[in-house]
Amino acid sequence: MGSFFINCAVTRHPFCDGQEDAVLIPIFVNYSSERPVYMHDNCSIFPLFVNAKYYDYGQFKIEEGPMSDRVLELLANALKDGVRGGRRSKSCENEDEIDIENFDWDGFFEMTHENKSCSYGRISYVAIHKKVFDRIISDYTIYGQLDTSVNEYIPDNYGYYGFEQFLSEKIKLLAAKKAEAAEITKDFDERMSVLTAKELAAHVSKGNDKNTFVPSNDVMMLSFRRDMKINEILNEPNYGEYAYLQANKIAPDLPSLGDEEFLNAKKVKFFSIFMANINMPWAESVCAGQECDTDGYKILRNCYADLTVQSVIDNFEKGYANEGDKVIDKNDEILISLMDKLKQLEIDVKVE
Repeated sequence: MGSFFINCAVTRHPFCDGQEDAVLIPIFVNYSSERPVYMHDNCSIFPLFVNAKYYDYGQFKIEEGPMSDRVLELLANALKDGVRGGRRSKSCENEDEIDIENFDWDGFFEMTHENKSCSYGRISYVAIHKKVFDRIISDYTIYGQLDTSVNEYIPDNYGYYGFEQFLSEKIKLLAAKKAEAAEITKDFDERMSVLTAKELAAHVSKGNDKNTFVPSNDVMMLSFRRDMKINEILNEPNYGEYAYLQANKIAPDLPSLGDEEFLNAKKVKFFSIFMANINMPWAESVCAGQECDTDGYKILRNCYADLTVQSVIDNFEKGYANEGDKVIDKNDEILISLMDKLKQLEIDVKVE
């Protein structure tokens, strides 16, 4: 088989000549006979992405750096219980051990090609054109509460906001959760200290050596309840959160990259909100042949344009548009600008 392209999981447009830059998010495809309800029901989503470049034969060259090392390390730990199945396997039961120490991206892509599975599902990935991913992060806005620290309903506290506001609110929320967790830790530790001191005094008063003292189950229960409450606060589930694998659960002993990892993870979450809001299921990237059918993609583009233009017309004609809404907004202006590029090219070609 000759060289071939892989398609973008969002646009379905292939990574072809001059358009090889990609963002890659590992996923584990779920096996189910049930019809999916939500956009992420068909897979478990890895919480981080890596930058990559497509270079043919279904292979991506991953950009080296701390983030790619971190993602690879987490992947190795997710697969540490072994993988099974595959194109050449006669049984889905036999487990193949993973050499975690020497696991690399070539090994990951080999597993995706061979349809290998692990405890999370079939090993795969979504690849998105980097400029598409970046534009979604920079241009997309969502409607919701502007300041999540305000508990009561205030109409002016609701509106459209982009990724920077989204990230800012997530940082504030995390800080508030950490502060609450610290207060709970302090409270429980003080109660455990008082109870332990009381039990130790009783132990010594009976003539026992203090070195033989063992805290009671009551102290252990307080410790358990403390850890459980902290976990509930720091890992409070939100809509769709179960679809994401959590790095601290895959490999709790591995240190994170701090702010860099937090930013990366929130971009994945914001991107997932975009996917849900446009009703696009998470779908793994697949082989896209050896050519790019530009005419076909133009027809698809025009179909999207026809539907979205009609939606705008309906909103304004039926009075659904909000105050301040523009008939031609910044996204339309970008499309018009792109069409102008083609017009200019046509002029240049005629001149030549």
